[in-house]
Amino acid sequence: MLEAEQTALPQDTWSEPQLKYIMWLSLPQDMRPEEIRTKRQLASALGMSVDTLDEWELAPSFWPAVYERARSAIGHDLAKILQAMSAKAMAGNVQAAKLCLQTLGVQDETIRLKHEVAQDQIIVERPQRQLEDGD
Repeated sequence: MLEAEQTALPQDTWSEPQLKYIMWLSLPQDMRPEEIRTKRQLASALGMSVDTLDEWELAPSFWPAVYERARSAIGHDLAKILQAMSAKAMAGNVQAAKLCLQTLGVQDETIRLKHEVAQDQIIVERPQRQLEDGD
């Protein structure tokens, strides 16, 4: 069975089954327990219906909690990720080098636009109405 871990949201925000579902969703499918790879299997293990899990997903803070948990898990591997990226860059991979420089804040591809309202003009043309005899 999955052990629930605390997410970025307060522990009392989610029930134990919801925390387990959040954690389960944050894992890549191949890292999930062998016997609980599908949503239906998880629902059964939690004693819930798939419809209940679907309802939980509708809560405004549900997906941000899943994202935060996934981000937290990736954070543990951040040093390895940076090292692998650096090794690719050192081997001549231009995209990896670019990503390394962006990660370090050395390269910035932000496009800056300057907009001055005084230069804008809106021209509205109305078709001329022909006067009829009674006008």
